[in-house]
Amino acid sequence: MTDASPLQIRDDPAEPGALILTPRSRPGSLFRLWFPEIVWRQRAGGETAGTHSFQEALQSYAVFDRTESPWKTTPWRKEGRCCTRTLAFPEGSVHAGARLRADGLDLELVVQNRSPHQWLDSYAEVCLQLARAADFADRTRERTYGRIDGAWRMLATTATDQTPARHHSYEATPPSAFYRKSLFGWWTTCFDVRLDHPFLFVRDCADQAVIAIGFDPCAGYGNNLDPDMACIHSDPRFGRLPPGERATARGRILYRERSASTFVAELERAPA
Repeated sequence: MTDASPLQIRDDPAEPGALILTPRSRPGSLFRLWFPEIVWRQRAGGETAGTHSFQEALQSYAVFDRTESPWKTTPWRKEGRCCTRTLAFPEGSVHAGARLRADGLDLELVVQNRSPHQWLDSYAEVCLQLARAADFADRTRERTYGRIDGAWRMLATTATDQTPARHHSYEATPPSAFYRKSLFGWWTTCFDVRLDHPFLFVRDCADQAVIAIGFDPCAGYGNNLDPDMACIHSDPRFGRLPPGERATARGRILYRERSASTFVAELERAPA
């Protein structure tokens, strides 16, 4: 697949269903994309209240996740600049599309509720892993940035409820009560930070390039400092979905050979 994009995209032979993004200027840096990782939905009745484990959260709120067979066995269709696939599951479907652009990737998710129940709220996790890109992988949050009260800050300066801290979630503007509820306990209990820009980004060790992900509307943001992940999330929100209805979320992954300060200036000049 060739075009003017700074990224190349291909299947991950080590993990069917995942995509590998490689900067053309840094062939040794590999970013893995789980697109999507999980689709969450809240419907009336039967949900776990209060603190819960990961398995309880999956049972109560997950409608589809990457461990299920269609995720691993449905190939990506590649045509020109685009990779697409549709994943069907008992309660619905999700169509994923990634299109190369001049500064990265355009992303699109279309979720349909095919169940007889209304989804009171729904969102998807989109996981961009930096662990295989040694010059980007940030396990301290000192090179990971979000915008808080109009100012871009390294996320290492924000609160955590864990020692050592590994999992972090950040609220979107406006916040999603379901995002907090579905992640509370098994992932984190700290949601004290609210970001007000769709993008979360990481700069490389030399401050010469950035990788960013952003969806708008966004349910919330996250990162995982585990050595095999070092991931960032801007998780797209679909909101309320009656039976038979579908919703679309659009986002971007940006890769630019820039310093963090130059990248921030460009983001601030462009529409969010």
